[in-house]
Amino acid sequence: MNPKLVGAVLVGVVIGVAIGLLLAPKVLQPKRPKLISAPIDAYITIDTGNNNVCVQHTGKVDGPSVPFPVLQAPNGSSSGDTIIWHGPNAVTKVEVQFPQGPPDDPGTPFEFPVTGKRRTDFGDDQDSGPASVNKTQNFPFYKVTVGGQACSNAQGMGVHIDN
Repeated sequence: MNPKLVGAVLVGVVIGVAIGLLLAPKVLQPKRPKLISAPIDAYITIDTGNNNVCVQHTGKVDGPSVPFPVLQAPNGSSSGDTIIWHGPNAVTKVEVQFPQGPPDDPGTPFEFPVTGKRRTDFGDDQDSGPASVNKTQNFPFYKVTVGGQACSNAQGMGVHIDN
């Protein structure tokens, strides 16, 4: 056998093995799935004896008062937060409505996933789905009803989207 040929083959094998060892961790590394967080539960209570002033609570009906719960928008590592609105008890239903704004300044941070149309209305126990806007800002409600009674301070509550 030709010693030069054997040397060239050995050099080629060594280089091939070195490249394989360098690339193997990237090729063999599993792709990380996006983190999916549990929905934020928001409970809205109404004080009919105080001019129908409403309060948005997070976590539970007597949880912290949070006028604008913070939702993380989808990003490279997370599918984004969602929120579910509830009435103060099992029989008292809540409905929230965001304003319908122009396409360049939407009044709602949510949209229907299939059609891409803005989603402004949410009934009791409906999941919002992740935000579909690329801005950090507050999105106030347009209208809120609890047990059929309109809240007098609906625009003082809503959600805050954090990008």
